[in-house]
Amino acid sequence: MKILRYLLAIVAVIALGTLWGYMRFLDFDYPEEPSLPGIYSQGQLTHDGVARTFDFYVPQNRADNPAIVLAFHGSTSDGPQMRSGFAYQFDVLAEKHGFIAVYPNGFENHWNDCRKEGDYAANHQNIDDVGFSKAIIGFLKARFNADPGAVVATGLSNGGHMAYRLGLEAPEVVSAIVPFAAAFPARDNLDCTPLDKPVNILLVNGSGDPLVPSEGGVQEVFGQARGTVLSMSDSINIWARYAGYGMQPPVIGPVNNPNKEDESNIISETWDDPMRKLVRLYRVENGGHNIPNKLFKYPRILGNTNQDIDGAEAVWQFFEESRAR
Repeated sequence: MKILRYLLAIVAVIALGTLWGYMRFLDFDYPEEPSLPGIYSQGQLTHDGVARTFDFYVPQNRADNPAIVLAFHGSTSDGPQMRSGFAYQFDVLAEKHGFIAVYPNGFENHWNDCRKEGDYAANHQNIDDVGFSKAIIGFLKARFNADPGAVVATGLSNGGHMAYRLGLEAPEVVSAIVPFAAAFPARDNLDCTPLDKPVNILLVNGSGDPLVPSEGGVQEVFGQARGTVLSMSDSINIWARYAGYGMQPPVIGPVNNPNKEDESNIISETWDDPMRKLVRLYRVENGGHNIPNKLFKYPRILGNTNQDIDGAEAVWQFFEESRAR
């Protein structure tokens, strides 16, 4: 009997430990979807012979020539999850500023970004996601008189790399790009043809990202190789060079740190010449593989969530700052 009680106690301890581990490292709750007066729907189009979809939010307070925010999801995710991953704040901001928030859906839940390594169909089949992005912009221009000259591309992880690709291969399409948790592929892992043109960019990467090595190196996503990537500093320096800043050092300064309990703070590095594109890095100290936000924390397995800033608001503010130049 004592042995049975002992075994039951061991099982209970293991079960509680497993539950605690799940709650701490895997579980999380997205915030509730806010009640907004605009229309959220899904668009469909065929590009390059492939049927594609994208979710989008059109605010009731739509501008006459609305800007476009393209928010690309990460690997294995989709548009609706990217919408909630930004805590629905792009929709909230759209009502305030009149732009259209778009959440494209990748081919079989992935994007054909600029990394050679990647065991997923979008990569193997060389899906034309740049062309798909252009087709979305064309759709929105035709239907809502959206401004094709006011497009900002952002995204998380694989989606951040997709924003990179637009900046590298179609800089004329984007007014600004804001990748989250995405490092520039090393030369032997680069699978697109950069035009070496300048683009306004805000790169937001965490020094505690468990999937993207902040100092560069081989990247793996839960056991799947994604090739070698550059360090956070080298990644942003490439864009500074494209913009013509040469060896000019950035201006370094802290970003407001109102949340003292998130175990994180942000340091900005900015190249800012009125005659050149705006280039900025948000180095999220102890930040993980996620989007900073003030409303919820990502699973702990992805690293720490910075809660000093709102990711969607940072994207829009950077876009407005860069286009006001």
